[in-house]
Amino acid sequence: MPHWSAHTRLRIVGLLVMAVLNSLLALPAAAVVDTSFSCPGSIESAGFGDIGKHDAVTQRAIDCLATHEITRGTSPTTFNPSGSVQRWQMALFLVRQAETHGMTVPSAIDQGFTDLGGLSAEAKTAVNQLAQLGITFGTAPSTFSPYDNVSRWQMALFITRLLAGSGVSIPTATDQGFGDLAGLSPQAQGAINQLAVLGVAKGTSATTFSPSAETLRWQMALFLTRALAVGGVLPPGVGLLDVAPDSHAFLDFKGTAVSRNYTVAVSTTGPFSIELWPASMIRTNGSFESSTPGSIANCDITLVNGSAFSSDKVTGIEPSGANLSFTVGCTGIQGQLVPVVYTGTALTGLAGASTADAKTPTNGAYGIGGGITVVVEAATGAFGPVSVDSIDKVNKSFKSGGLTYFWDANDTFRIGGLLVTMAEWVAALTTGDGLLAGSTYVADPAGSSIFDLSDQSPVAPGLSLAAVTSTTATLTYTASPGAGHIKIYSCAGTGCATTLVRTVVTGTDEVPGTAGTQIVISGLTPNTDYDFQATQVEDSNESDKSTAVDVNTPVALAIVNAYVFQDTNDGVGTWIYLMVTFDRSIAVSGAADVADFTIHTPAQPGAVIAATLLPSKPVGTTDQLLIVFPERNDTTPDTDWVLTIKAGALNVGGDPNGLLTFAFSH
Repeated sequence: MPHWSAHTRLRIVGLLVMAVLNSLLALPAAAVVDTSFSCPGSIESAGFGDIGKHDAVTQRAIDCLATHEITRGTSPTTFNPSGSVQRWQMALFLVRQAETHGMTVPSAIDQGFTDLGGLSAEAKTAVNQLAQLGITFGTAPSTFSPYDNVSRWQMALFITRLLAGSGVSIPTATDQGFGDLAGLSPQAQGAINQLAVLGVAKGTSATTFSPSAETLRWQMALFLTRALAVGGVLPPGVGLLDVAPDSHAFLDFKGTAVSRNYTVAVSTTGPFSIELWPASMIRTNGSFESSTPGSIANCDITLVNGSAFSSDKVTGIEPSGANLSFTVGCTGIQGQLVPVVYTGTALTGLAGASTADAKTPTNGAYGIGGGITVVVEAATGAFGPVSVDSIDKVNKSFKSGGLTYFWDANDTFRIGGLLVTMAEWVAALTTGDGLLAGSTYVADPAGSSIFDLSDQSPVAPGLSLAAVTSTTATLTYTASPGAGHIKIYSCAGTGCATTLVRTVVTGTDEVPGTAGTQIVISGLTPNTDYDFQATQVEDSNESDKSTAVDVNTPVALAIVNAYVFQDTNDGVGTWIYLMVTFDRSIAVSGAADVADFTIHTPAQPGAVIAATLLPSKPVGTTDQLLIVFPERNDTTPDTDWVLTIKAGALNVGGDPNGLLTFAFSH
């Protein structure tokens, strides 16, 4: 266990308890937080003789502030509850409270306030510390106005900043129905609503907060004690025991009892008591739903030396040395439980109380150990079809029908009958999937289970553009294991519904010898914008559509003739020019390169001869192009050739052309 400071340890246990059922923290407007966790009924009187006219709740709040050493009163016997709180007094209250919440209060450095003359050294220090903590910014860059009375809206800002600085999660500033906040800054309005949500301030009526009214000392006592409870601050004198381990445990049940050993660091003599409390009985403010924990089915406590045993509580325990060790054992129970350790007589004075009342641990230190989750493992044998209810990929298990199935590298994994790797199977596994008939579970970790998954939410395949012509698009797809086939959807233009254009069996490559698995979509319209998406189909389950691939088909340009210029094709001499005639006017793209214009024989498509000069149009023509090639010896007349012009090398009316090929003989 880490060695925390006393203040930090006290705050950590409160926050840990609050986290158990954090969802219960939200309170309706005008409801106030239960302060019995930080200010139990056993708080002793501070001896202030001038608070008797106030109700018992207010008197306990004032006594609690004194017990926590946040206030010292205006004298040893007076608190002056009806007096207004001045800003210098507020600084003292808040700095002391910050220390109680476990915050590290800095050494006082002068923050530039020039109006602190006449204050005590302690008050000056508190003002500067409060500014360093970011709880106050003064009334101006160089003034604090220490003798002004604190208004209720200022109080709201101070307390929300303190709670946030102590680690409390501040809720969203939802409007709580106070109709008198107009004119305040958004920050002040937000702080008032946040305090109401937290249960720290309930307003002067259901619809008013009286933000400009002065904060009275008895009101401040209520505000600050509620802030103590929200922050999970333990009562003074109640110590925190270190319980190890403090992290959550996941234990599987294979027909025998499972257990976890705990060690409690103690610094005082016994006797001690150990109790098990279900997490559902611990409230967010650290109070409890009952005066006794009650037994947790199929779980018990055993001391390491075996001298004591109980289903819910072990009492009268004397520690051996500085540690107390015990075991929590369970048999086949599902869910979480939290071991809670008390010293002295646990829950003294709470016997017979209503189970609806909040309870608090009193007269002793306590600690909270890490929760335990125990699961029931499925029996060996064939199973399926079953539905996957929940998944724990960290611990390699899923639940179905109250049973837990574990997997490991020894098992066999399939998706829809197709053999896959464990990583592929785990990636496809989601809540709501099914395991098909024929799946077999072996409870022995050394055995080999068979998991045949019916993937209800297949992963969309990857899709990219490999090539495009005026009328075709070649798409490369990557399917996940288990897919029976891939569907390709198309949408020409924008704002139109997708249309199914192709279905292909998974693994089919229509362009052999290329990288990746490719599908050719033909019959496209030249010079048109398309979006293509793909889905993966496993059995009858279709995935979401893949990311869209944008395809712009180029202009359909055609070559109508190509002949060798200034050569008679008689087997004598050489030819170095090729005159190409197109079906319309063209222009050479500014990005074109000599390598974009090649010729080759049909028998040797890889042995290309590239142009030596970028082509240019002859003067006076609009549809012809003269391409310069290396000199070719005309030793074999009537040889077959293929001319290829790369897509985009030419422009037609400003738009790129598609890939062009043309066979000729010379």
